[in-house]
Amino acid sequence: MGNERPLWLGIVCWVLIITGTYGLYSMMKVLGTKAFLDSMDIFPYPAHAAIAIIFVTLVVMIVSGICMYERQGWARWFYIFMVPVYFSQRFFAMTAPPPLDNDAAQNEFYTPIYVQQANDHTREGMILSLLVILYLLSLWILFTNRARRYFHPPMYVDE
Repeated sequence: MGNERPLWLGIVCWVLIITGTYGLYSMMKVLGTKAFLDSMDIFPYPAHAAIAIIFVTLVVMIVSGICMYERQGWARWFYIFMVPVYFSQRFFAMTAPPPLDNDAAQNEFYTPIYVQQANDHTREGMILSLLVILYLLSLWILFTNRARRYFHPPMYVDE
């Protein structure tokens, strides 16, 4: 019984592999475009650092998904400690004050640009909340008794 991979653990591994691969493909497809580089302006640090954090997070998802599927216990710890780096990046981007144009800075506080940026922050907050909930669900799955036995099978034949 200890040798079987739990169904939910297999699903988490495949979700990590598929979403990481799709995210990497999507990022590579739009990497040099002006729209992508403009979207990196929301981060309070250089765009190259944000791109590197996103790239590393996607690679971590792929590697940890593959290695967890192959019963490597270190991969779940790698996933557990590296994905919050991505969440903190998204959080800092969401809480950073939005850059205002010269025209918007001269208008009143409630400009159409400010309202649009507030809507973007609300949407980003909802997406981040959903990602955190899914991350916590995956943590619960990774530490169920069956998953722990999968990563650390008993040493004795009788167990």
